[in-house]
Amino acid sequence: MENFINENNIILNLETEDKREIINKMTETISEEKLLNKEKFIEDVFKREEMENTVVGFKVAIPHGKSEFINSPQIVFAKLKEEIFWGDPDEKVKYIFLLGVPAASAGEHIKILMNLSKKILDEKFREKLEMTDDKGEMLKIITE
Repeated sequence: MENFINENNIILNLETEDKREIINKMTETISEEKLLNKEKFIEDVFKREEMENTVVGFKVAIPHGKSEFINSPQIVFAKLKEEIFWGDPDEKVKYIFLLGVPAASAGEHIKILMNLSKKILDEKFREKLEMTDDKGEMLKIITE
């Protein structure tokens, strides 16, 4: 996973309750070399969101999209200042992992989702997400 995220892809204490604004701010952290068209990529992410809510439990959402408008896998992490509803009226989220992969990389997409899911199930991982407000430390937590 360390190949898909760096400190620039980490946003801490983001203050907003708007899902579109969150996805937009997260997408802005992806370098222009990797993101071919920001608006089209965001459209692809929201098409996936419309199919099924991406809340996975434990205050975590993993919005993701396979898109021809991104040329290599990317992970962006955001920790919100306050929990918000993410399309599910019964569950709030505070931690968001945005995953973008090229349309032709279905296998990579599944591998990254599985790796993230394993981490999210780990209570110690979730505690570290809550306790850390340093981008460098957060990067270590996500990639270890």
